Amino acid sequence: MTVEPTGPLVGLMLVIVGGALGLTLPVGVGTGDALGVDVGRGDAEATAVACAIGKFVLPPEHATMLANNAITGNNAKRPRTNIRDPRASAVASGAPRFLYRRALPLRRKVSKRSSAKWTPVSENVAAPDWTTVPEPIDDGAAKHLAGMRVPAIALLSTAGGDIDLSKLTGRTILYAYPRTGAPGIANPDGWDAIPGARGCSPQSCAFRDHYAELRASGVSHVFGISTQDTAYQREAAERLALPFPLLSDEALAFALALRLPTFEAAGMTLLKRCTLVIDDGVITHTFYPVFPPDRNARDVLDWLRTS
Repeated sequence: MTVEPTGPLVGLMLVIVGGALGLTLPVGVGTGDALGVDVGRGDAEATAVACAIGKFVLPPEHATMLANNAITGNNAKRPRTNIRDPRASAVASGAPRFLYRRALPLRRKVSKRSSAKWTPVSENVAAPDWTTVPEPIDDGAAKHLAGMRVPAIALLSTAGGDIDLSKLTGRTILYAYPRTGAPGIANPDGWDAIPGARGCSPQSCAFRDHYAELRASGVSHVFGISTQDTAYQREAAERLALPFPLLSDEALAFALALRLPTFEAAGMTLLKRCTLVIDDGVITHTFYPVFPPDRNARDVLDWLRTS
C-alpha cells in the first residue's frame, strides 16, 4: 500500500496496488470541509487502499469506490454517498486515532495567537437586534416574591435526579425563562411579537459565559427553570454546553406555589422571564422584567458586587 498526498491543503494522490493493476489517481479535496468528497458506489474489490490528506483519512472501502468509478465512468449512473464525517468509518477501518482526530466538522480552530480554546460552533447563539424586539413592562407580577421561602418541591434536573431548592444552602441564582427553541422546530406563531418571549438561548449562554464569575462572587448554585420536560431541556443544555442544570416545572407546581408570572402561547403555560436570588431557601432579590435577556447574567453580577 502506498499513499502519496499531493500537498497538505491542496489535494491528495490515491495509489492502488492490487494484483496486476497499478493506478495513480489524483483526487481533489476541498480544504474547507472535513473531507467533503462525493463517492459513487463501486463493485470491484480492492486488496489494499488508503487515502490521506494531512490528518484526514478516507477509509479503504470509499477509496475503492472512488477508483472504480473513475475507471468505469459510472459515477453519474450509480447512487451517491456524501462522506462528510469520516470519523466512524476511519475507526472501523482500523486507522490510527491521530489520523482522523482533526476531522471534526462541528469545530473551528481560532488563531494560534489567540488564547481562546476550540469551541463547538453550536454553543454560540447570536442575539437578535433587541431594538426590534418588544420590551416587556413591569406589571408588578413579581413584587410579592422578595422575602418568600421557596416551596419544598422536587424538580427534575437535566443533570439527573431532582433538586429541592428549599434545601440548598448558600446563595442560588434561579432564572426562569419561557422556552428555548430547538433545531428544526418552529417557534409558536407570533412568538417574536410577545414582549419578553424571545431570547432564552442567549440568556442561557450568558449565564454559561459568566458562570465562573458568578461562582467567584459567592454564588453556590445556578439553575435555569422552565415548564418544558426534562428531555426537551436536556437537548438545549447539551447543545449550549451549559455548566449548570436546567430544572423542569412541567406540572407548574413550583410556579403555582410561588405565584410566578406566566403567560399563554400556543396552548402552553410558560414562565415569564424572571431571575431570583435565593439565600438558604429564601428569596432575597428579584430581577423582573428581564430585558435584554443576554444582559441578565451581567446585571446579576453587578448587583452581587454592589449589594
